[in-house]
Amino acid sequence: MAGAGGNGIKSFLKQAIKSFGEHGGLDRSLAACKVVDGAPGSCVLSLVVDTPHTNRMGTLHGGFSAHLVDTVTTMALMSNPEGRPGVSVDMNLTYMKAAKVGEEILIEAKTL
Repeated sequence: MAGAGGNGIKSFLKQAIKSFGEHGGLDRSLAACKVVDGAPGSCVLSLVVDTPHTNRMGTLHGGFSAHLVDTVTTMALMSNPEGRPGVSVDMNLTYMKAAKVGEEILIEAKTL
């Protein structure tokens, strides 16, 4: 786990985001995320949508948004005192409105 307090968890989450950028592949695009908040069992990130995150219509790619959900839920799990990652077995995403290049989105995950 990240540490006892919120600052320790935020530091852990920031380090996780930094490591995504260093590993390449699809995870490299996650380096654009910024940690907004973190607490035990909770992770909130922001992302300004940029071209690597989009489909040919210039909006956030549905597959990339699923990747965000998968990653941020794992980060929330790892911020718990046990610090164990999980595996997404079943995800259901509902798309209400397209996010365009330059728009900022928030991604929030909380463990129950």
